Amino acid sequence: YGDTWEQVLSLNSGLAAKFKDGQDTDASHFTLSVSGAIGQAGSVTYRVQYNGTISGTSFQNVTVCEGTIEVQKAPLTVTVNNHAITYGDAPSNKGVAYSGFQNGEDASSLSGTLSYSYGGYGVQSNAGEYELSASGLSSSNYEITYKPGKLTVEKRVIDVKWQGADKVTYDGTEHVITASIADAGSVLAGDDVQITCTGNKGTSAGTYNAVAEVNNANYAISQGTRSKALIIEPRRLAFLWSGDSKYTYDGKKHGVAVALDESSVVPGDKVECSYADLEGVNAGEYTARAITVSNPNYTIAGSETATMKWVIERRGIEGAKVDLDETVLTYNGE
Repeated sequence: YGDTWEQVLSLNSGLAAKFKDGQDTDASHFTLSVSGAIGQAGSVTYRVQYNGTISGTSFQNVTVCEGTIEVQKAPLTVTVNNHAITYGDAPSNKGVAYSGFQNGEDASSLSGTLSYSYGGYGVQSNAGEYELSASGLSSSNYEITYKPGKLTVEKRVIDVKWQGADKVTYDGTEHVITASIADAGSVLAGDDVQITCTGNKGTSAGTYNAVAEVNNANYAISQGTRSKALIIEPRRLAFLWSGDSKYTYDGKKHGVAVALDESSVVPGDKVECSYADLEGVNAGEYTARAITVSNPNYTIAGSETATMKWVIERRGIEGAKVDLDETVLTYNGE
């Protein structure tokens, strides 16, 4: 069906029907009859007959030739379009695509009504992939073949909200943040959905990457809310300084002393610091300062008491006499 074909029997002066006792080349003496639907799939029977006189003998409706032409159905493929829905949605489809129509025809030339099968998927069937198939069409001119599509049931995305302080200062205790479902209405009735967390607790200074997980395979947590940083900042140390802030150079070593302010240290923690410019001999300005701390849970940065300025002043010379040679200058106009 759909192929172009020409009538194989041409009755004209160029084709003579020859007989044993003579010939007749008059095309009007030959008739062609056809039985069957021309232009449709199926069987078409044809017959050519002669009506005329040859050598004085009259012939009426003499069959010269006959035969059958089989017009087979054209192949037509109906492909179900792939479709994606969300867990909990009712089954649905995006229709089909056709390949193989002839003579400018379309789906309107087919009989029947398309119906779909969803591979066993129903509302609240598990997320995953299901075969999406179609049926129900018929045609006398087309041999219809159906190709299934894929129904993808995607996980239902939910948001979580985080509770607890996510930025604290080290104090020697454990800090924890937790997550829970932000909108209870985003969970389908009857489903057991629980949120658990990993990396959501810490004691020492540092950054912890808390991640929420959901126990139900039909759900997923949105990327925007799935993780949260728990930051425990180092504790800032304080210092107690002693000693004079001003000395006069005398050739001896002078300086200042320093001790940790215990109120800035968590009881039971061991903290040691190193210092610079606590002592000096020569005259000059000094900045005594803490430079390193042994415990990573503590920091010197930003401490208002981490430095102390002090000075050794130059020594004055008492009773010193400066002799200047006399110089006599005569005015010369210049």
